Amino acid sequence: MKQQKNVSHEDNRSASSHVQSLSSQSDTIQRKTRIDHSTDTFSFDDSSDKVGVGMQAYLDPHDPVVGSATGTPQKKLYQAVKQAAKASMVRGHLLNHDLGGYGVPENLYPITSSANSKHKNYVENPVQKWLNKAQLETNSTEYNKNNGTGVFYSVNVGNAQNDVEGLVTNKVTFVCKAATLKNVGKGTKGAIDTVLFNTTIESDTNGKKSVDRGRAFKTDTNNEAPDMKETKKVIPKGWKHGGRSGALDFLSKVQAKNIGVDELADKPIVSRLQHYVDGANSIISEINEAQDEFKLVREEAIEHGIEYVNEEIYELKKTFDIWRNILIHKIFEINKLLSLNARKELIYTKCETLEKVAEYALDAIYDLTLALEEFGG
Repeated sequence: MKQQKNVSHEDNRSASSHVQSLSSQSDTIQRKTRIDHSTDTFSFDDSSDKVGVGMQAYLDPHDPVVGSATGTPQKKLYQAVKQAAKASMVRGHLLNHDLGGYGVPENLYPITSSANSKHKNYVENPVQKWLNKAQLETNSTEYNKNNGTGVFYSVNVGNAQNDVEGLVTNKVTFVCKAATLKNVGKGTKGAIDTVLFNTTIESDTNGKKSVDRGRAFKTDTNNEAPDMKETKKVIPKGWKHGGRSGALDFLSKVQAKNIGVDELADKPIVSRLQHYVDGANSIISEINEAQDEFKLVREEAIEHGIEYVNEEIYELKKTFDIWRNILIHKIFEINKLLSLNARKELIYTKCETLEKVAEYALDAIYDLTLALEEFGG
């Protein structure tokens, strides 16, 4: 498969049928965080779209890049994949949105919901923790002398498929590497120092069991990687992602030559309000997919006679139910405002609040699914 050049740089559907549809960071002295993407073209039905197939990042903890969550890219591609795959699917970030990754086609590749959960807990959360540690440990004196620390992080799609048929009949992987950086500062992005992990996340759309649909193991071995599990999210200061209109920010950085792109994916021109509403719909879809995966894992547990006897699982289920109920209420509020043609600024605010609530709910359902899967394993 020929790759393109590098790119520098209970169910919520019944509650609302989704929200009704309507037809950066500040400048810093140093700019040493460096992010590069590789892309390919993915075919579906009679169309195609860009997907990300590789990412490499030199992350300077004191030069944050404010990424964005998934939003609405690859909408038709995503629908085609969902219809063909047996497992629940999501558009997986190669570079996490709280590590400077944008929710744009150049940084997204379709994987199973189970694999996405493993990627979050076994790869992304540990990288965020190490980046936060580097940020806290480097004082201004050492940083000015280029003696600071940072994190090198890369993700490459192994056995990357470029059409729907290939994706649903083959396993793909996210091959992930991370290492500490030394000599980071105002004058340098630093050099790779100590390897932190080499972990592979496997995504199998035909997996019959949850352990097959998504696995985390040490690269070049078949050994599971439980020592890397980190369920607690610690976001370094300044790195928290922004809203879901990431395509607009991504384009502005391309135009400012902060990110170089060999060939941009088509970016539909829509209103700001449409971005907010589409973004809200997008994260609700992610939660629905995660709930589908949880139901499959739950069915497996019941088959093996496993009930909610584990206190951790019980508490996680209770947490998710709380966030889910709040989410349903927020969806109802937004739909009512849309039906009344309320002020756009008010709808923006409500959509932003919905996103925050939905992300808590999404984290909760991922953590619940992983805990149930491991308890039943």
